[in-house]
Amino acid sequence: MLSTRPIVRHVYPTACKTMPLPPGLGDFLRGSIAIAHHALDLGFDLKIDFSGHPIHGYLDPAHRFTADADHLPGFDEYFDADATLVYERLDALQRGDRIAVCTNLMPHPSRITRAVCQLVASQFVLGAGVKGVSSALQRSLSDQPYAALHIRVVDDDLHAPRALTPALCRAIEAQVLERWAPQVVVLSNNRALKEALCKRYDLTFIDTQAVHLGKPTHASGVQDTLVDFDLLASAGAVFSHSDYGWSSGFSTWAATLSGAPFARLVLPQRRPAPAWLPRLVKGARRSLGF
Repeated sequence: MLSTRPIVRHVYPTACKTMPLPPGLGDFLRGSIAIAHHALDLGFDLKIDFSGHPIHGYLDPAHRFTADADHLPGFDEYFDADATLVYERLDALQRGDRIAVCTNLMPHPSRITRAVCQLVASQFVLGAGVKGVSSALQRSLSDQPYAALHIRVVDDDLHAPRALTPALCRAIEAQVLERWAPQVVVLSNNRALKEALCKRYDLTFIDTQAVHLGKPTHASGVQDTLVDFDLLASAGAVFSHSDYGWSSGFSTWAATLSGAPFARLVLPQRRPAPAWLPRLVKGARRSLGF
C-alpha cells in the first residue's frame, strides 16, 4: 500500500490523438471502472474528470471534479489494443505522483464489485436539471417499476428510417413485453425506430435524441443523452440490443453502475433451409423452362 496517495485523473476529452474520436460515454465509464478497481487495490485516488467536456455542466456541482487548479499538461491515451498498458502505468505509481490518462479498458467481470461501482458512481452524479427531466418522464409513465428497452443502431443509421424486423419484434414481445408491458421505456439513438416500436406496441414515446458524446454536439443532445442514461439507471430491468453484435456500452454500464438487472435481447435464429429445398426449386425451374 502506498503511504502517500498518488492522484490519477481519468479525463473525458473532446478530442484524442490516437483515435478519430474519444470513446462514447459508456466506453469511458467502463475505463473508469477498470481504473477504480486498481485505485482501491493499490491505494491511489481516482478523480474522474469531465471538466473539459460539455457533460461537466450537467453534473451535480457538489460531486463533480473541477480541474481549475490542476496544471497537468494533457493526458496519456490507452485505447483498444493498447488499453491494458494503462495497468503498467498505474502499477508504476510512486508516492505523490499525479497523472492524467484516458482509457476504454474493459474491466474483468471479477473486478466489477459494488465498491468499485460506488466509487465511479459517486463522481458521476447527474445534476438537478437532468434528474428533473428524467423524474418527470418516469412519473408520466407509471408509479410502478418499469423496464428500459435500449436499441443501439450503427452510427451511419442514426437518422435513417428503420423497419422493424420480425426477429426483433418477436424477441421484444417474448422477453420484454410479456413481463413488463405497458411499463416499458423505449430508448434508441434512432428516433424513427423508437417511434415505430412505441406505435406498434402502444407504449409511451420518450422524446429524447441520444447522441455519441465523443462527437461534437449541441447542448440538447448532451442533456437528452444523460436523461436516457438516467432512465436506464433508474429502471427495474434493462434489456439491450445492438446492431454491432456486442452489448451496447451505454446501457451495459448504466445498468452496472446502478445495479439494475441487465439482459441482452436474444433474437431468434432463422431456421436453415432443408437440404432438399434447393433441389426442389431447381427441378421446378427446369420444368418451367427457366
